[in-house]
Amino acid sequence: NPEFAARGIIISDNENDGEVVAKLSDGRFIVYKKTGGTLRGIHYGEDDWDENAPLAADILNGEAVDLFIKLTHEEYYKRFSEYFGNTIIGIFTDEPSCVGRGGGWKFKPWYKGVLSDLTDSGGNPEELEALFKNEENETTVIYRKLISEKINNTYYKKLSDWCEEHNVARSE
Repeated sequence: NPEFAARGIIISDNENDGEVVAKLSDGRFIVYKKTGGTLRGIHYGEDDWDENAPLAADILNGEAVDLFIKLTHEEYYKRFSEYFGNTIIGIFTDEPSCVGRGGGWKFKPWYKGVLSDLTDSGGNPEELEALFKNEENETTVIYRKLISEKINNTYYKKLSDWCEEHNVARSE
């Protein structure tokens, strides 16, 4: 589902470049949009930044993660359930990225609803510019906490719970 492609925020000169999160004092905008980030595929021509590299998934979106689990883990379980807990003792997740490869240098993770979560916690959206300057302020601290909680609950916890329910080792 192309709607489940990785998304994030970026600074743009154009307010029509995505969903505006904040207008900055210099006239630029922080916008929320698809990152274009990819992941390493399993076939020739699908490696990082190759033309056919698959788009990274929006792992901060619970629906995207649910579909990922359904299409991968559930399919493995249908075919190999008798081996879960004995031959298949764990499932490995290799360095997931909220923005995908190639998007990480420009984009910062974001999810629908984080703006209200941020402001409800006392953050100021205009101060998010500091993220792109590798600076810290009260808002970036709140932001990092929110993103960490979201990925833990939306991605890692869902995978961990699934593994526990299917007799597969999970990491703590």
